[in-house]
Amino acid sequence: MTDSKKDRGLLESVLDVAKAGADELVDRTKAVIHDVAANIGNDPEENARDRADAAAARARAEGHKTSYQGHMKDVDAQMNSALTEAKSRASEYADRAKAEAERLKAEASRMADRAQEGASKAGQDMQDAAQKMGRDASDAAGRMKDTASDAADKVSQTAKDTAQDVKNDLDRS
Repeated sequence: MTDSKKDRGLLESVLDVAKAGADELVDRTKAVIHDVAANIGNDPEENARDRADAAAARARAEGHKTSYQGHMKDVDAQMNSALTEAKSRASEYADRAKAEAERLKAEASRMADRAQEGASKAGQDMQDAAQKMGRDASDAAGRMKDTASDAADKVSQTAKDTAQDVKNDLDRS
């Protein structure tokens, strides 16, 4: 195997580590969002779906974590092989790995910050939506009460009119 193929394999493994870590973070964020939605929602069926979605996201995150750990083992094995095969290049590979790890750490930190902001905003949006739904439901209940009251008044008046008509007909007979 040529050195460029080894370098490419290592880089692909490091990228696999980064992807698995990012995918885990995304799914854990989705789980939190669904947990928040399930806790603030008013619809039991929708809350149950949110809980199920949160559990599925957590399960996917665990799968990504396992993948991440496997890729990390691959990276470790490749690094050890490269070190024993070419000690003269060990410093170069270590510098590359360190730079990539720092980049990934910074990227993961930015993603965590964005995920936290997204979760906070989603929670606030859900809370606002729930409050609006509550107000809308209250307004609708008030309109339904008014409509029912009007209908009852009309039925009552019609019954009175009919009774009076029957009484008048009986009086004339």
